[in-house]
Amino acid sequence: MAVLDENKKNTSNAWYEQIWLVVVLCIVFFPIGVYALWKNSSIGKVGKIGITIVIALFVVIGISGNSTSNSSSSNTASNSQKQWVALVSLQGSGDKKSVAFKYTGGKARLRYDFHGDNFGMLAVYVVKDGHSIMREGGFPEITIDGSESGESSLSHLSRGNYYLDVTAVNGFWAVTVEEFK
Repeated sequence: MAVLDENKKNTSNAWYEQIWLVVVLCIVFFPIGVYALWKNSSIGKVGKIGITIVIALFVVIGISGNSTSNSSSSNTASNSQKQWVALVSLQGSGDKKSVAFKYTGGKARLRYDFHGDNFGMLAVYVVKDGHSIMREGGFPEITIDGSESGESSLSHLSRGNYYLDVTAVNGFWAVTVEEFK
């Protein structure tokens, strides 16, 4: 009996046995507060579990709420002012080259519409200004046989001046390069 009373005296003076300190630590510095909560002998197991769950929820909500609200508010602000802007448009029924256009490095796409017969073909090149596909070669951004409409990403382009070089037979086409600004 004397040993049991001595253990109670030692634990009742421990810092984690002070309920007001456990509460303050759970609010101010939750890792130490949770430790003190579970070391405290006067708080029941159900209470410890409930308080730990509440603290964990606050931590999760605090972490996910900050990152989500900051990124979504900045995305909303930047996307609300941005839109697709045509840099160059070209249409025709044969081979054609556009005037040079300036690409500033943002998100870009090539939109196309081709109405061709069974033997119709369209190839669209986006060429660095000052270069020539006839002299230096190149790969078309799109190659179509038959009728088709769609778009293609131009994410591989670097900033600079470009022009369109379109080769087409047996069909009517329209192409536009757009940048998200």
